[in-house]
Amino acid sequence: LSSAILLGLPCAIANIGIGPLVAKLHRERKIDDLASSLAHTTIITFVLTLSGLALLAAFGRMFITILFGIIVEQTKNFNYPLFLIAGCLFVSALLWFKIDPTKSVAIT
Repeated sequence: LSSAILLGLPCAIANIGIGPLVAKLHRERKIDDLASSLAHTTIITFVLTLSGLALLAAFGRMFITILFGIIVEQTKNFNYPLFLIAGCLFVSALLWFKIDPTKSVAIT
């Protein structure tokens, strides 16, 4: 749940300013300006979402480092946390096989 909030927060913040702009341009029937502003806001939202992903990745790196230290301290063995990281990377690699770039994303 917290990762969904962190990923959605940049988009929500960007949409606070987009809504009134779109409403104003639509009311004034400025279709060319509307298309131009929506194209630019899409890019801005994309950049904000990537920055949210980078923030999430930084928290993940911090968490795995702390977890690594706890496991080594408890077991007195450096192999167990390496198996944990190898398992995470293996699961990530398997998940990439599930992604098909030729299909569109369908929200149900």
